[in-house]
Amino acid sequence: MTFDFAFAMKVFAAMFAIMNPIANIPVFLLLTQGATEAEKQRVALVTLIGVVIGCAVSVSLGGAV
Repeated sequence: MTFDFAFAMKVFAAMFAIMNPIANIPVFLLLTQGATEAEKQRVALVTLIGVVIGCAVSVSLGGAV
Protein backbone atom coordinates (compact mmCIF):
# COMPACT_ATOMS: atom_id res chain seq x y z
CA MET A 1 0.00 0.00 0.00
CA THR A 2 1.46 3.35 -1.01
CA PHE A 3 0.83 6.71 0.63
CA ASP A 4 -1.14 9.07 -1.60
CA PHE A 5 -0.29 12.57 -0.40
CA ALA A 6 -2.84 14.32 -2.63
CA PHE A 7 -5.64 12.09 -1.36
CA ALA A 8 -4.53 12.64 2.25
CA MET A 9 -4.66 16.42 1.77
CA LYS A 10 -8.15 16.17 0.28
CA VAL A 11 -9.32 14.11 3.25
CA PHE A 12 -7.71 16.53 5.71
CA ALA A 13 -9.31 19.53 3.99
CA ALA A 14 -12.72 17.85 4.02
CA MET A 15 -12.44 16.91 7.70
CA PHE A 16 -11.26 20.42 8.57
CA ALA A 17 -14.27 21.90 6.78
CA ILE A 18 -16.69 19.49 8.44
CA MET A 19 -15.31 19.85 11.97
CA ASN A 20 -14.52 23.59 11.60
CA PRO A 21 -12.36 24.01 14.72
CA ILE A 22 -12.46 27.81 14.46
CA ALA A 23 -16.25 27.84 14.75
CA ASN A 24 -16.10 25.35 17.63
CA ILE A 25 -14.03 27.67 19.85
CA PRO A 26 -17.14 29.43 21.24
CA VAL A 27 -18.71 26.04 22.01
CA PHE A 28 -15.58 24.95 23.92
CA LEU A 29 -15.51 28.22 25.84
CA LEU A 30 -19.20 27.93 26.70
CA LEU A 31 -18.86 24.33 27.88
CA THR A 32 -15.81 25.12 30.01
CA GLN A 33 -17.20 28.38 31.39
CA GLY A 34 -16.16 28.80 35.02
CA ALA A 35 -13.38 26.21 34.74
CA THR A 36 -9.81 27.06 35.63
CA GLU A 37 -7.12 27.23 32.96
CA ALA A 38 -5.74 23.89 34.16
CA GLU A 39 -9.17 22.26 33.81
CA LYS A 40 -9.61 23.70 30.31
CA GLN A 41 -6.20 22.38 29.29
CA ARG A 42 -7.07 18.95 30.69
CA VAL A 43 -10.35 18.87 28.74
CA ALA A 44 -8.50 19.89 25.57
CA LEU A 45 -5.82 17.23 26.15
CA VAL A 46 -8.34 14.45 26.80
CA THR A 47 -10.22 15.50 23.65
CA LEU A 48 -7.00 15.47 21.64
CA ILE A 49 -6.11 11.98 22.88
CA GLY A 50 -9.60 10.72 22.01
CA VAL A 51 -9.41 12.17 18.51
CA VAL A 52 -5.94 10.72 17.91
CA ILE A 53 -7.09 7.27 19.05
CA GLY A 54 -10.21 7.51 16.89
CA CYS A 55 -8.15 8.52 13.87
CA ALA A 56 -5.64 5.74 14.47
CA VAL A 57 -8.42 3.15 14.69
CA SER A 58 -10.00 4.52 11.52
CA VAL A 59 -6.70 4.43 9.65
CA SER A 60 -5.84 0.92 10.76
CA LEU A 61 -9.29 -0.66 10.38
CA GLY A 62 -10.76 1.54 7.65
CA GLY A 63 -9.65 -0.76 4.89
CA ALA A 64 -11.54 -3.68 6.41
CA VAL A 65 -14.73 -1.67 6.54
